[in-house]
Amino acid sequence: TVTQAYILSRLTYACSAWWGFCSLGERDQLAAVVTRLVKKNYLPPDQPTLHEMVATADNRLFHQIVASPAHVLAPLIPPSKSHSYNLRKRPHDLQVPLYQTKISDKNFITRTILKLNQT
Repeated sequence: TVTQAYILSRLTYACSAWWGFCSLGERDQLAAVVTRLVKKNYLPPDQPTLHEMVATADNRLFHQIVASPAHVLAPLIPPSKSHSYNLRKRPHDLQVPLYQTKISDKNFITRTILKLNQT
């Protein structure tokens, strides 16, 4: 319980903001901490990986932002895009932001929209 309350909260604090700016190696190093804690029985064996916890946090935050126009991050969401056809169900109806820089692709909103488009 202490491990979950202290270490996991430290690892996942504001992860939606900084996760996109970490390299793949840095992400793997952080995920290895959780794996070691599971192996040493500080965490339960069914503990989700750090990648899964961050993905869950990203999805939860994104859906909260989209669902609530009063959310503080709502102005950052791109406008909706209307289609005259309906071929398949889409994960969202938002316009995908135009490519500007590598750093803008690591931003939470852009990263989440692009990830939802891939699924």
